[in-house]
Amino acid sequence: MLKKRIKQGCALGLALTLTFSGVVLSKVYAANAVKTNEKCTIQVCLKNSSFTELTGLDALPIEVSLYKVADIDEAGNYTALAEYETLDFSVIDEEVTQKEWNALADAVKEKITEDETIADVTKETEKGEAIMDELETGLYLIDVKQAISDEYI
Repeated sequence: MLKKRIKQGCALGLALTLTFSGVVLSKVYAANAVKTNEKCTIQVCLKNSSFTELTGLDALPIEVSLYKVADIDEAGNYTALAEYETLDFSVIDEEVTQKEWNALADAVKEKITEDETIADVTKETEKGEAIMDELETGLYLIDVKQAISDEYI
């Protein structure tokens, strides 16, 4: 059950990465261009979760890894990095569904596993939180390693 929640969290993390770069709103509402020259921050937080299954995880050091999979241009269009060129990022638009996000996240995770790709950033949570900053603007997969404790496997 927890592994499923973590997998869903990875897919959700991939989706939330868009929020940090302001991509979805810029494409939907034609707001200002994406500032591709600015650094970004991604925060993973296990504290105060509405999921009762995650209660107590904030006390565990959990490894969080980020994999940059695509660059983004000022218009909000993604270009896959060389190692992910076989994946289809064209589904990412203002109408992308959760099912499509999950499929894309699964495809990226499978590619990372097959190629034994090294994460761009890896950090352990402290007090239920991991903050990765000074990141290049783009699309990242957030991979959370399985938590093992007396209560969770």
